Amino acid sequence: MVWMVSSVIVLYFLSNVLGQVGENGISTSDRIPESPDDTEETREFNILSIGSQRLSSGSIYTRWGNNSCPDVNGTELVYSGRVAGSQHGTDYVCMPDDPEYRPCEHDGCETMNGVGLFNYTSVTSCFVLCAICYLPTRSTVLMIPSKVTCPTNWTYEYSGLLMTDRSNHSQHECVDKALRCNEITGAEPQTILYPLYACNYCYRKPITCVVCTR
Repeated sequence: MVWMVSSVIVLYFLSNVLGQVGENGISTSDRIPESPDDTEETREFNILSIGSQRLSSGSIYTRWGNNSCPDVNGTELVYSGRVAGSQHGTDYVCMPDDPEYRPCEHDGCETMNGVGLFNYTSVTSCFVLCAICYLPTRSTVLMIPSKVTCPTNWTYEYSGLLMTDRSNHSQHECVDKALRCNEITGAEPQTILYPLYACNYCYRKPITCVVCTR
């Protein structure tokens, strides 16, 4: 008799507990009520909104040798300036036309000057210009050496010559064939961009380059 009463109590307890548990093992009383606006169309719209935000994150690249951005597929100019580097640096930067400096507090620091260009026989009397370009809908930027065209399904941004400084361990940059520069005023450039030659392929042919996006 005691055994039967105990069994009835256990079954009653289990039925109450199981009745409060949904298909996913979550108590039905603990479920968060759905918003009256949480329809299938609303959920689909939210997913699309998130997707468009990811697509609109875009990317940026530096256009070396030109202070404007290509007029292709909504490419936007962030700012323009001139290429700068230091004598012992390893990279180049695009310094804005309207720099914001702080007061000088130290002496004997490394200086950064405009970058000049080697024009086969002599250093040209100009500083190389540059632009920072923003791509709203393309997330990948690719520079291809020794090519002037982009692969299938890629967008052409610009092409030019592959250049670097021969006295420093600096990066290789694709300098626009539509080169723009400013007349040198003040200090002479400490860093000079030289074209690279494909000596193993063909005698004295400069190495080309192209910048592509996708």
